[in-house]
Amino acid sequence: FNEISSLMIYPNPNNGAFTLNLKSSSNEDIKVDVYDVRGRLIYNNAFNNTTDFSQVIKLNSIQSGVYLVRVTDGERKSIKRIVVE
Repeated sequence: FNEISSLMIYPNPNNGAFTLNLKSSSNEDIKVDVYDVRGRLIYNNAFNNTTDFSQVIKLNSIQSGVYLVRVTDGERKSIKRIVVE
């Protein structure tokens, strides 16, 4: 699969709320999935696509630890690690 080279997630570490930025070249919804270290899906959503995509993700009452954020933009996909303090 193709990486989303423009994907940025900040702040990292965070408190369960973070901003996701990317430059999109598809016209499909941007899908965001967050998994815990055991691979359980704890958050998923799809957002309307914009070329300069920016979205605040709030994981309410989440435990501290390491999580994987999977972002899908059409044919492109990226997985980033975040740390929740």
